[in-house]
Amino acid sequence: MEQSSLSSPYAGPVFRSAKQFPLAERRLLGAIAAALEAHYRRVSFSLSPEVTDIVPFLQAGFVPEVRYTYIVDVSGGVAQCIARMSNRRRNDLRRARDCGLSVADAPNLELFDIARAVRWASSQKYEEATNRLLREAISRNRGRVFVALRAGVPVAGLFLVWDGRRSYTTHSYFCEGAERTGASTLLCTEAMSYTHECLRLNFLDLEGSVLPGVEEFYQSFGGTQTIYFRLHWRADRAELMTMDLYDYSGDA
Repeated sequence: MEQSSLSSPYAGPVFRSAKQFPLAERRLLGAIAAALEAHYRRVSFSLSPEVTDIVPFLQAGFVPEVRYTYIVDVSGGVAQCIARMSNRRRNDLRRARDCGLSVADAPNLELFDIARAVRWASSQKYEEATNRLLREAISRNRGRVFVALRAGVPVAGLFLVWDGRRSYTTHSYFCEGAERTGASTLLCTEAMSYTHECLRLNFLDLEGSVLPGVEEFYQSFGGTQTIYFRLHWRADRAELMTMDLYDYSGDA
């Protein structure tokens, strides 16, 4: 069992009231670890940031990988969010205005370039699976497309999903040349506004990245760096020594 953090940021258990019943949660996590070992030979998945008690997985022989996400507090509205951004991000918004960018009022998936959003994937099946995933989120009223337009032509896109606690950016892209228009910053800001004003949620999870440029981009929105764990287990323990983990050197 391997969960791709590129298509879905987290997996594993979700507790209605975090830390309210720590002993029960500990037993449940232990049962999950035992069930995974009983039914799979290979396991890799990312826990939600709310789940920080990984002792049951450590006791079961799982290897933890530390990762980080960036969570933006949008409870004060988009103006407060913009005030916390770096000067570069605020300059992006001015550049987007000067370039005449707008965000589609009633976006649909037909405006969203899924192929660009999953350009790192080499499989056509992955693109098709992503298409189904995004359409399912929209049909359940748990997903929304944001598309930046320049003279009516789509130049960048962002997909937002949400639960009862916060929203999450899961897929994004920009077309060639659009990185100089501030389109990505414009779409993230639009997602912040939508999260606060329409979803009535207080937090937007930008997800994390070990790619230096991408991580710096996320940091520049003034979010809180938040730790989460990706857990690995192999029936053949020797395989754990040869796993490809995130390369934090940035050389990969």
